Amino acid sequence: MAKTATTDPKLEEVIGLALDGDLKPYREGYLIIRDESEQFVPFVYNSIQEHYETQEGRRDIVVKPRKIGFTTRWLAKHFLKAITTEGYQALAFTYDDEAAQYMGGILKRFYELLPKGLQPKLGTDTLTAMSFPRADS
Repeated sequence: MAKTATTDPKLEEVIGLALDGDLKPYREGYLIIRDESEQFVPFVYNSIQEHYETQEGRRDIVVKPRKIGFTTRWLAKHFLKAITTEGYQALAFTYDDEAAQYMGGILKRFYELLPKGLQPKLGTDTLTAMSFPRADS
């Protein structure tokens, strides 16, 4: 995907880092999550997410506990890669439709709360799927 033209040097730096694989400034600066008290806040990793990020391998099997943010972390990582990396595709399997819709809601929130200049054009936009045709993602 071509670099976004912007007059904001900080934004240009963050986009450049994301294109080089460093998603942290983009995630913390532009992705919004709902915290445990139902407030919308920037997505800053908790200590468990941060630790896993430093230890993650290419083929990890994660038996994950609930309520520590692993699903949100996974969705954020792959959402950012899909909108910044041409041809990148991610697929998540869930155990039921409700879980798929929940995850789709998180992705939709990520997209809708991005600054308008950072939102890539949407292709598919359903409760359980999103695609970005310009990035072929």
